[in-house]
Amino acid sequence: MHKKEKTVTCSQVAKWIPGFMKNELKIEELELFLNHIQKCRACEEELSIQYLVTVGLDSLESSNNFDLQSELETALEMAHKKVRMHHFMIQAVFSLILLAAFGLLVTLVLFLLF
Repeated sequence: MHKKEKTVTCSQVAKWIPGFMKNELKIEELELFLNHIQKCRACEEELSIQYLVTVGLDSLESSNNFDLQSELETALEMAHKKVRMHHFMIQAVFSLILLAAFGLLVTLVLFLLF
């Protein structure tokens, strides 16, 4: 059975862009944001524009050399890794719980048998 994929609107994604740039999105919001950005060219372009303006101005003020497109790609890659790590951790905890439950069940059966 497949879990129904949640979707968000372009206006919601636009509201989340500043939070993405400040690394303030909750993991659930981040996952929805990234999924939408991958599928929606208009939102991907909006993210690029806002990122280039915001980070570009900061970089100009500090007079750093910058490759903003590369920085954005790195930020998106790191966000994807964060979501994957979150899913991995949930699966690991669930597996440990199942293993502990199985261990308790075996212990109970052995106790009842002997």
